[in-house]
Amino acid sequence: MSTEDSARAAAGRNLIWPSLRDAAEAFCPPYEVVEERPDGLALELHAPNGEELTLRYRSERGLFLRTYYLVIEAELGGDGPAEAGTLALSRRKLRWKRPKPPEGERWSEAMSSPEMRAALKPLQVESLELAWDPAARRWKIALKTLCGSVTVTFFPPLATPNPFLRKEAEAVDELVSALSRAQTRIPA
Repeated sequence: MSTEDSARAAAGRNLIWPSLRDAAEAFCPPYEVVEERPDGLALELHAPNGEELTLRYRSERGLFLRTYYLVIEAELGGDGPAEAGTLALSRRKLRWKRPKPPEGERWSEAMSSPEMRAALKPLQVESLELAWDPAARRWKIALKTLCGSVTVTFFPPLATPNPFLRKEAEAVDELVSALSRAQTRIPA
C-alpha cells in the first residue's frame, strides 16, 4: 500500500471511528467496551452476565460514496440441527440457505418467533444471519443494520452518520434473548 493509500485509509477511519464508538456507548450499561481495534474498525463489548458482542463496520462502495454498515455479532450456545447450516432473514422469516439441514424446518419456524420479529422492528435491518456449528454447539449471529451506519461521500470527503440509539441497543439485546429462548422451545 502506498503512502497516499495509507493516508486515505487513515482519513476514512478518522471519519467513521467516532460513530462506531457512539454505537458502542448505546449498549453501556450493562455492557462495557473491553477491546478497541481501530485498524479493523471493531469493538468488543462484554456484559456482567457473560454476554459478548462485537461491533464492526462492513463497507460497500457505490459510485460516489461508501456506506459503512454496522454489523453486530454475538454467539449463543445451545441446541440446533444435527448438521451445519445458516438461517438468513428473508421476508420477515428465517429461511435456510442451501443446503438445508435435515429437520431444519422446525428450527427455522421456532427461531422466527414473534418475539424475534418484534425485536427487529426498531432496527433498520439490512441482513440477519444465524450460522449453526453443531461441533461447537453454537449459533453465530450477524446482524447488519443501517442504524449506526455511516455514509461517506468522496467529493468532498464528508461522513454522514445514522445514529445508533439506546432503544436500538435494547432491541438488539432483546433479539439475542429471543433467539436464545426460541431454541429451548423446539420439541425433540
